[in-house]
Amino acid sequence: MDNKFGSEIISNKGKVYKFDAAECMVRFVKEGKIKQEDIQNRLVTDASKPGQFVDASSATYLISEKFPSPMGANLSAYGSKGDAEKFQKDFSGELKTWDEILIKFKAK
Repeated sequence: MDNKFGSEIISNKGKVYKFDAAECMVRFVKEGKIKQEDIQNRLVTDASKPGQFVDASSATYLISEKFPSPMGANLSAYGSKGDAEKFQKDFSGELKTWDEILIKFKAK
C-alpha cells in the first residue's frame, strides 16, 4: 500500500476495515457492505502527510490525473483545504468535499 493513500472504517464493535484507497472505502459503504449507523469512524490518509489519518467527512479531496491513486480513481485526501489547494496548484484537478465524493463514486 502507498502511504499517501489508504483509508479505514472502524465499526461500532471495533472491527477495522482497511482499504488501499479512499474510493474503495466509499464503494464499500455505497454497496451496503456496512450500514452507516454501524460506523464509528471513517478515516483517510492525508496525502500531504503520508501515513497520517484524518476524518474522512472533514477532509478535502483532489481528483487529478497527474496524481494517480493506487486504484485508478486519481483521488487523494487532505486534512486541510490549504494543503489540498497546494497539491491542486502542482497537479491541477478538482477539489471535492466528502459529500461530493459520495455522489461521484457509485456502487459497482
